[in-house]
Amino acid sequence: MRVRPLLESRLASVVPDGVAIAFDNMHRQPAADETWVRATLRPGERWQAGNLERELGTLGLDLHVPAGDGPGPAEDLAAALTLGMESERLADAGVTVQPGLMQYDAGRDEGQWFRLPLSLPYLASEEAA
Repeated sequence: MRVRPLLESRLASVVPDGVAIAFDNMHRQPAADETWVRATLRPGERWQAGNLERELGTLGLDLHVPAGDGPGPAEDLAAALTLGMESERLADAGVTVQPGLMQYDAGRDEGQWFRLPLSLPYLASEEAA
């Protein structure tokens, strides 16, 4: 099921200007003063319901902002991504993805960045072949 292109293109369209995205299998070394997001697709359980194949998974988003400015910049970015990503149905080429509500975890200092983990659950559907 081709969920990744739908979620990645939506994320790219809602990330504020100046914020870099590191998708799965992209090896980049962000600058110490750069704000960036690591996006990781976590496919989950799959099953068939009638003529539909379904998948329940999560898009993990680790927000990284330069350390030393407190949690505010990460929380502002999280709010923008939440507004842009959750609850809007995505569809293309027979695949439909219904995002759920964004989940926030505790932020923490990690070297030169403050990291705020988010996760966006989704339900994907595609007609069975």
